[in-house]
Amino acid sequence: MTPVVDGLCLLFSFLSISEAMMCQQYRVNLEVDNKVSQQAPSENLHDVSFATCSRSCITGCECFSFNTQSNMCRLYMYSSSCDPSNMTVSEAGWRSYIIYETKPPEALPLDCKSLYMNGKRKSGVYTIYPWERSDPNYRPVQVYCDMETEGGGWTAIQRRVNGEESFYRNWTEYKLGFGSPHVDYWIDDVLLYSGSGRLTGMQFSTFDVDNDKTSVNCADGYYGGWWFNSCRLAYLNGPWLSKSWETLSLDCKSLYMNGKRKSGVYTIYPWERSDPNYRPVQVYCDMETEGGGWTAIQRRVNGEESFYRNWTEYKLGFGSPNVDYWIDDVLLYSGGLRLTGMQFSTFDVDNDKNYGNCADGHYGGWWFSSCHDAYLNGPWLSTSWIYPWYSQYTTGTYVNGTSMLIK
Repeated sequence: MTPVVDGLCLLFSFLSISEAMMCQQYRVNLEVDNKVSQQAPSENLHDVSFATCSRSCITGCECFSFNTQSNMCRLYMYSSSCDPSNMTVSEAGWRSYIIYETKPPEALPLDCKSLYMNGKRKSGVYTIYPWERSDPNYRPVQVYCDMETEGGGWTAIQRRVNGEESFYRNWTEYKLGFGSPHVDYWIDDVLLYSGSGRLTGMQFSTFDVDNDKTSVNCADGYYGGWWFNSCRLAYLNGPWLSKSWETLSLDCKSLYMNGKRKSGVYTIYPWERSDPNYRPVQVYCDMETEGGGWTAIQRRVNGEESFYRNWTEYKLGFGSPNVDYWIDDVLLYSGGLRLTGMQFSTFDVDNDKNYGNCADGHYGGWWFSSCHDAYLNGPWLSTSWIYPWYSQYTTGTYVNGTSMLIK
């Protein structure tokens, strides 16, 4: 007759998580019903239930027999005692059971670290259970586990492999998570903040929810959500394999902080997309002077551009950042490059504190007061350019280049 498999599970609440559930399995062979072993039991229990009998056969017990008529229990140290070859004594009511040793089931892994601690050494996608069963968020979650980097056991909250997933997404999409841990993905917000992967003290921003500390929307300007501050030193959610990921910078300082060390003309994005002034702007960046990262608002190299211009021309900007230029007024005053508290004058709009028009008398626009001690927009290499830099330079004939830098 075919053996019958049954089982009994015991829960010990005082044990650790890994030992909390202990299952005891046993097998009954109906061919030896109504028979007892010719070998002496290690212990006899009288007037007990079957449950008590089976629970008693744990440590140092490999099989047991129970009599349903007399409620008597016999415990044996060795499984051979219940082997059919030894069950030779006939007696009504007896049935015998052999215990199978079983290991406690593995605890459900909290994160990749617990999987690593339990012997998992191959990087890949695993299922974790970051919440208690009583938590409303309880569910299995598939994540990518890095089991090789810096000791292993890392839970990937973000992963990008082939660029199939766009990371230029709104707040709700980042909150719910997206993609697949097998390739490109972002983990859901509930797991990120309240599960095992906890990040605190940082405000996350997307193009529709701006939490950064700048006057612009960094997430919008950089095409992806992130914990932006002013805007970034590191940022992993930009457009995949795109120059936009590299060049969307607020100013020359941000370019310098991201590794640009060569002075030259760069494109910056000083406004958020919702701003009516939004557009790419080319500026000259000085990456060498006094620590680098300077944005040139004025530059003179060869004198090709006249700086004796009217208010509108100064307001709109003129020239080329490759040689001689003046940056446009909107960028200078309302973008990331902010100068305040100074009145600018041109020959047609006089805001100085002098009785005459300094801009007209000195042939160039400037923040004149009464009139100036320094003034870099005079006629190129001309004696009419008086005191470009008092008292070091008395006329423009001594000046072979200028650059005004801010950061």
